[in-house]
Amino acid sequence: MKSSNNRKCHLFFIIILIFSSQGKGFSNPLIGNDSIHSRIDSHIHLYDTRRAGSSVFLDPVKHAKIYFPHLSNQFVDTAGRSGVGYAVVVEASMRREDNFWLLAHVDTADALLAFIGNLDPMDPMFEKDLDSLSKSIKFRGIRIRPSTPVNLADTKIIASFVELARRNLVLELGGNGFDPQHVASIARRFPNMHIIMNHLAGGTLAGTQINPADWKARLAVFASEPNVYCKISALFEASGKDPAPITSTFYDKLIDPVVSAFGPDRVIFGSNWPLSDMLGSYADMVKMLDDYCSRHPVLSPEKLYYENINRAYDINRKEIISPDNGNGLIKTYWNGKMGGSGWFADSLCSQIDPVIDDSWEIGSPACGAGAIFWNARWVGFLKPLYSENHTFYLTVNDFGRVWINDILIIDKWIGGSGNACYTGSVDLIAGQQVPIKVEYANLLDNGFIRLEWESPGLPREVVPVNQLFSPIFTALQKTIKPEAFSVVPNPAVSRITISAGSYSLDKVRIMNMEGKIKYQSEVDATEFEIDISTWTSGLYFVEVLIHNEIFRKKIIVKNQNLL
Repeated sequence: MKSSNNRKCHLFFIIILIFSSQGKGFSNPLIGNDSIHSRIDSHIHLYDTRRAGSSVFLDPVKHAKIYFPHLSNQFVDTAGRSGVGYAVVVEASMRREDNFWLLAHVDTADALLAFIGNLDPMDPMFEKDLDSLSKSIKFRGIRIRPSTPVNLADTKIIASFVELARRNLVLELGGNGFDPQHVASIARRFPNMHIIMNHLAGGTLAGTQINPADWKARLAVFASEPNVYCKISALFEASGKDPAPITSTFYDKLIDPVVSAFGPDRVIFGSNWPLSDMLGSYADMVKMLDDYCSRHPVLSPEKLYYENINRAYDINRKEIISPDNGNGLIKTYWNGKMGGSGWFADSLCSQIDPVIDDSWEIGSPACGAGAIFWNARWVGFLKPLYSENHTFYLTVNDFGRVWINDILIIDKWIGGSGNACYTGSVDLIAGQQVPIKVEYANLLDNGFIRLEWESPGLPREVVPVNQLFSPIFTALQKTIKPEAFSVVPNPAVSRITISAGSYSLDKVRIMNMEGKIKYQSEVDATEFEIDISTWTSGLYFVEVLIHNEIFRKKIIVKNQNLL
């Protein structure tokens, strides 16, 4: 009896180990615990033949073998037996509305790590669709499968790629139908955007011949940029045989050139399931690729099935740097003086400007400023999208200068005719706000100013409102009533008195136009006075805390001795 009980205990312990190792091996990389990695399939298609339009890319007769619902459960049942626990779902339907249905399904399934939409970059709805789909963390990019040829050098296409890059999304392309030089050019222009060539970048077999004939030369161009990856996918379809061979040596002529061109760190596994089931079993495909890796140690299964896929799609990303909800910069007008003396003395008014891209006809620009010799200044914070060296372009008529992160990067405080462009560069960190200040002076004629930026991952453009933040805090809480507190005098010269009437002031903070704190203190009084005699002239923001609510006012300091 004792021996029997021991055997039962050992058997129970073995069962526990089996289930424990399976649970650990199939851990979701999105939520960590990936010391033992389940394999990922980077290219599967899902559809529901019971849903109108879901499987429009299939022919009920030609694809009768697979013409039934293929959803997450079917994938898990099929691939799990081969140790593949996760997948990237690629939309095959040409209908834009199907993207939203399929992503909703992907969001409900733990085994589906990422979704690649099928969007037309020329569609007027393209940017809106990106915004909608990007609400899901699993949306990782798009694949272009146009019904008509697309010129990747088209300016409208490039503009769509700008939107992809801003959202840290992936671009997937088929190998045939695209000019390799155009793909390489896009990769250089957007070095932080991963481009993934599908299905061996277009290579197929016809007997002993490889199509297209220049496939290896095309591979070399595709692989010339380090942010381009290639899927070793749809192998059964590329074999040119039905049923597809299952010996790995048969596929050497297709796989070897891809690994040689891209290297072992930029090739990823994709099955093209369930279309692959038309020609062979999922298990045979994985077994064949495992055998290939065993004969080519440079390409380990860990890289092919997990590491490279994780890197290509950035599945384990901790943070997505995407466009923010900036509100622009504070712009203030001043009257100037001939010869430049007294620039920025006596501010007139301020407003929120979404971008720095202004032109003025001859005459007063605003706020009662004079028709000639007037000034403007923009201040606030800039939040970059990329950790890169950024080049700023200031096109101006007449005077202009730019500070980024308190560094004067453009200093052209000289007059001139026409719209001259000046540049300056600075290293910035993605998501880290830095102060920005731009000053402008107009002399006699029309005025013009435009501020643009550019980086390796960002095409040249006007610095957008999304990435600009005014010094006024955006987290403004509700206001009890406008007269909750007062600041007098305003404008002020040497001292100000802050009063909350019958309320008790809890805290006070005052910032200058650059958003820097000039004064802050905890208070327990209804009124108190602050010495501002050493403050330079300009616009300031007073923030007070009263009964856990925040209130703000603007004040103007006019200290004639500290201009």
